[in-house]
Amino acid sequence: NYKGPVDKQGLPDHQALQKERLAEVVGFYCGLTSTMDRAFELVKFYKQQNALVVAGGWHVHYCPEEALTNGIDIVVHGEGENAIRMILDNKSRGVSLDQIPGISFLDNGQPRRNPPERLEIPDLCGLPYPDFGLLRYARKIKYYPISWTRGCSANCEFCSVIGRPRWSIPEHLFETVNWLVQTRDAKRFFIVD
Repeated sequence: NYKGPVDKQGLPDHQALQKERLAEVVGFYCGLTSTMDRAFELVKFYKQQNALVVAGGWHVHYCPEEALTNGIDIVVHGEGENAIRMILDNKSRGVSLDQIPGISFLDNGQPRRNPPERLEIPDLCGLPYPDFGLLRYARKIKYYPISWTRGCSANCEFCSVIGRPRWSIPEHLFETVNWLVQTRDAKRFFIVD
């Protein structure tokens, strides 16, 4: 679905994107181990651009030292919607990361991890509606991903999804669908839970 500039391999051209609109902070979802080589390649590029690199996802949650020694500045453990706001606020004010919960970072070259072990948002109804208009180079989205629940109590031995199950009220899910219909003319949805 991506329609922006591409490199010789047909992947998004991050150098062209940086020239078009300079990113000072870059976020990566690092959920799959198989994608980490590409992620670290991009981290190296953005560090050369003096960008702050933030990452979340299961791989970096379980391997924060690997992430930090490969150039990622901050690892967010768990649900990062509130943490990213604090990180951006701290960056703009130039203050320490000491008070941001649920993150790992290098402190004088040594890995440091702020509690808690994993961030969870207790009230999913308080999350904003998804703004797909921010996806600059996305084609018209055919199926809109929406979410109603997070967490799982099954404790399957092969699965990394942990945390107590939580869900928003049905009205919030309906309001999310209504928002997307009104703002994006959305017609098809899939629940990603």
